[in-house]
Amino acid sequence: MTNREAAGVVSFSMTPVEKARQHIEAHWQQEQTLELLARESGLSPFHLQRVFKEQTGESPRTYLERLRLETAAHLLHLRPDLAVQEIAFDCGFSSAAVFARAFQRHYGCSATAHRARPLEAVAHLASRAVYPAGGLPSAPWSATEAALLAAVRVQHLDPITVAYVPTTLVPVGQLVAQFGRLRNQLEAYDSLESENPPAYGVLYDFPLHTAPHQCRYRAALRVPPGARLPTRIPRFTIEGGKYAVFALRGGTTDLVRAALVFHQGWLLESSYVVKAFCCFERFAGVPNAADYEAREREFWVPLRAR
Repeated sequence: MTNREAAGVVSFSMTPVEKARQHIEAHWQQEQTLELLARESGLSPFHLQRVFKEQTGESPRTYLERLRLETAAHLLHLRPDLAVQEIAFDCGFSSAAVFARAFQRHYGCSATAHRARPLEAVAHLASRAVYPAGGLPSAPWSATEAALLAAVRVQHLDPITVAYVPTTLVPVGQLVAQFGRLRNQLEAYDSLESENPPAYGVLYDFPLHTAPHQCRYRAALRVPPGARLPTRIPRFTIEGGKYAVFALRGGTTDLVRAALVFHQGWLLESSYVVKAFCCFERFAGVPNAADYEAREREFWVPLRAR
């Protein structure tokens, strides 16, 4: 046993399926072939196809198409300024016709009809996503919702270098465990920026359009830009710029409701649109299973002028 293993430091070496998924997620707007993914994973195409389906419930092709379609569905509501065809090409589809067929097959309606649907209907499609109890929040706002809206602020963010491990939004136990494992790894390499660095949970999907257990999430900790990181612990930079920031407490349903209140009560009335998705939540320190839902954190949404 190595000294790091004795100290409770766990390896983050990726399985072949995780390598293939990482490649898909990094290049989801580009064409992906089974042969290319097989090379990335170190398996034969036949073996990768089999184990990928066994471990994820989807083939690599189905996984890629779902990422593209759920991103498109999100943009249809989040970015009303974008034409359907523009969204199709931005999401990696080779033509408007290919996108239209895939969207109809996945959602049972056209993209234009989907955009016209109320968000409540969108959330209940095939029971894939979370929708808050009580229906779509709207004015007059409750005292809690009014307080959230009153506290929204626009803030400039300098770029932030973080180390991260990929996980999903739920189960929460798995999510907070990844934060703890990452902290142990970075402490062993003296790579933490401070004794109790801020933690960042970066969301690449949103649980209104994607099932929470499929929402991609990066559990991340801030590190100095030149820090030495353990093998296979990647780093990336959270983009700087202008963000809307609001306070959040609770679980997945609370996140969805707060985001809907922000969207309808602040964003649509503002001079901004969402610049890009991903958003992130920021914790004052590393969260744990006992206080993840109870502690207040900030939710940051990247903005650009309309």
